[in-house]
Amino acid sequence: AEAKGFGFVKFTSQDDANEAARRFQQCKVQGDDGTSYSIQVDLASDQVTDKKQQQQQEQKPPTDSIKPPEVSTEVSVDENDRREKDQEFKKLVKQKQTARVIIRNLSFYATKRDIEKAMESQFGKVIDVSLPTVPGTTSGNRGFGFVTFQNALSAKKAVSSEENVMIKKRPVAIDFSISKVQHQRMQKEEVKEDKTQTDEKEENNEDESNDEEEDESDDESSSSENEEDDSSDDEEEE
Repeated sequence: AEAKGFGFVKFTSQDDANEAARRFQQCKVQGDDGTSYSIQVDLASDQVTDKKQQQQQEQKPPTDSIKPPEVSTEVSVDENDRREKDQEFKKLVKQKQTARVIIRNLSFYATKRDIEKAMESQFGKVIDVSLPTVPGTTSGNRGFGFVTFQNALSAKKAVSSEENVMIKKRPVAIDFSISKVQHQRMQKEEVKEDKTQTDEKEENNEDESNDEEEDESDDESSSSENEEDDSSDDEEEE
């Protein structure tokens, strides 16, 4: 490639660059063709820096033209849909926690429609029926299912019903559907409550026993005082 008539030399220190610029200014050099040339040496660092700064200033937009990014206050349709679905899901979970029952002793031939019809005819609107099937088969249930009513009152009526509930001519048992952890927690609370009642009953029995002993002691003391009074009266008469 043909040279452009200039070049750059970079020194490791500023002092060396200054010394080279001083010593080689207008120095004569001989080219490959034997021609003698006079070279001019200048410090390039300041010029390059100024040029870079000038280019950066030219590329930088004016401060007045810079506007802060606009913050959109509008909520997208997708965001609204997601929130609505989240609310519906939370509502369904809450309903299942308060209005869900388990039905046991089901006929293996009972269908979701059979269960829904029986529950709605006696207790109230049903919004969901879950009927686990036998693994590896497409028909036939496992003898139990879950029903979610529209409200907790219907579930309570179904659980507390004293009449036999028949599905496919078979009496079924209905109870609130709770998890294993909740069931264990309820059992612990029942045991704790029974123990508390037993302790309170024992304390009441002890209090009654103490009251009876105090009453007997008071009766004995009163009888003794009466005997002393009778004895003193007899002595006075004599």
